[in-house]
Amino acid sequence: MLQQTRVAAVIAHFKAETDPEHEDVVNAGTKYAQYIPPGVIRGMLGFPEEDIEHFLEMVHVIMEGIDHPEEERIIEFEPIEAYFTAQMEDHMDSPRDDLTSYLLNVELEGQNLALEHVFGTMVLILVAGTSANLKPLLVAALCRL
Repeated sequence: MLQQTRVAAVIAHFKAETDPEHEDVVNAGTKYAQYIPPGVIRGMLGFPEEDIEHFLEMVHVIMEGIDHPEEERIIEFEPIEAYFTAQMEDHMDSPRDDLTSYLLNVELEGQNLALEHVFGTMVLILVAGTSANLKPLLVAALCRL
């Protein structure tokens, strides 16, 4: 289980990043809509902070490319799979207190989850977390105008 101090640190970081005293409302709305959900998920997974732009691109590829032909989706998804695979390998070499390490160490009937399952779970968290939170955050930001 993730430690409460780690969760509190992630929350504090994003509160500081979106403090309305530091940005005008329009910029805050953009930041809420674009960066907060994937940024929080990136933090939960324990992926590098500097990879936020890469996360935004992954969300775009996954969500916007859903209706592309299968052959195109496979090619578009290859960098995403490579990124997540590299992160899982890094977490296996250097476990930490985050969701990725937790998923890599979960046992089901005495067996660790298959890496494909961990990968799929992390992609699902990224997509579901972003799509579920993006619209309410944007509406909340726009209501402040």
